[in-house]
Amino acid sequence: LQGLGVEIAKNIILSGVKSVTLHDQRTAQRDDLSSQEDPTELVTLAQAVNAQALPTVRQGNLDVDLIWKHAYVAAGDLAPINAFIGGLVAQEVIK
Repeated sequence: LQGLGVEIAKNIILSGVKSVTLHDQRTAQRDDLSSQEDPTELVTLAQAVNAQALPTVRQGNLDVDLIWKHAYVAAGDLAPINAFIGGLVAQEVIK
């Protein structure tokens, strides 16, 4: 599916269809956990923010390799209460 395929699938799912089945014929690889578009977009965003920053905080040279590394390891945790509330809301929406 790669990055673009996953984005398209996500948008279809978020549009409210009742059921989606995805079938990827390739063997999963570690690189499949992230998309090449994400780090590129993050670098572009960081450069735009840096260009608009006040001169006292503006960075002369952004470390693009460091930004790429952060884009690949970005992760988050879902607190149990968030999962509970999400499940409760989803049940009410289905009713």
